[in-house]
Amino acid sequence: MNKTYIISFIILTLVLSGCSLGLQEMSREKYPCSKPVSITAQSGAIPYTISLGFASVPKDLSKVEWLVEKGTNQLYSTIQTGGTFGVTTSSIIINYAGKLNITAKITTTCGDTASIKTTYDYLLIDPNTMVNVTGGSFSMGSNTGNADEQPVHSVTVNSFSISKYEVTVAEFRRFVEATNYVTEAEKSGGGSYALFNGTWQYKSGVNWHYNAVGTLRNATEDRHPVIHVSWNDAVAYCTWLSSKTGKTYRLPTEAEWEYAARGGINSKGYTYSGSNNIDEVAWYSSNSSMATHEVGLKKANELGIYDMSGNVWEWCSDWYTNTYYGSSPSNNPTGASSSSYRVLRSGCWYCGVQDSQVANRDDGTPDRRAADIGFRVVLVP
Repeated sequence: MNKTYIISFIILTLVLSGCSLGLQEMSREKYPCSKPVSITAQSGAIPYTISLGFASVPKDLSKVEWLVEKGTNQLYSTIQTGGTFGVTTSSIIINYAGKLNITAKITTTCGDTASIKTTYDYLLIDPNTMVNVTGGSFSMGSNTGNADEQPVHSVTVNSFSISKYEVTVAEFRRFVEATNYVTEAEKSGGGSYALFNGTWQYKSGVNWHYNAVGTLRNATEDRHPVIHVSWNDAVAYCTWLSSKTGKTYRLPTEAEWEYAARGGINSKGYTYSGSNNIDEVAWYSSNSSMATHEVGLKKANELGIYDMSGNVWEWCSDWYTNTYYGSSPSNNPTGASSSSYRVLRSGCWYCGVQDSQVANRDDGTPDRRAADIGFRVVLVP
């Protein structure tokens, strides 16, 4: 083989190699390994879960390592090596709802790795915690109760849904964590009433983190009704819940509250919500040990709603006057046009038997907070 041929062969080989490398570079430039740029997260169809995925899923993924954390607590992790690279987390404890940190560590078929992070404000709305109340008519008030419960008058309310339980400490915590909301008891110069050494006293520094006797709650009381919250605080919670879910949540009207407490269209005419035996359905002065109790431990009423007699007083949306029943509209009444007080219903852990009756009424200024006051919510159809 002459030198000219050898040189020509070497040159041709180099040219072809260069072309091959050029084609590879062109191919990589035209078809690079791609990766997702953002995580999608939303509440799962199954309560207590979150669905995780990507806005778009490229074909070049080979592995995704998911991690969900709340502060220093690792709540969920898994590794995917195929499929759509989207997952539904296993059950996440209700206490960990709120702002969660989510990380997806991805590996592409090119061997590249990257981590994508997001913060998801997780809100658990368990459909089983709302009770549908079919609208209807009932006799509101009592001829044997206090003067503000008279006269008994016929009222008709539309259908609505009401929370099965009073809003709990854990649920209220999610709201505060999501919004950094400061309750009226926490504001400068704030505080609340609690039962200190058997005597009601107003103390600065006491707020929704505290129990009935003014000491800090622990995690075992997360399912107790939240207390030391004002009417204004309760309305703020409803506003947040509405914005978060796209549905309309609010405090019940007094008429809706009494209709639901009486059992709606299933009412059996009980004196207390669900029974004529107060001990079956209510935490009150004779059985409460002077403390709130976990929601739902007593017997439910005819509609499956708990603690509408006793445990804590519950805010209603209405302005209160003691003569309102004499001029109340018959259809969907919403309370007096103005007043200095809002309506409270239910009785409480400190109350006697009369306060726990379904027709009993009480009131408080919109900024009042105390160890015996909480609330529940209504969902408008």
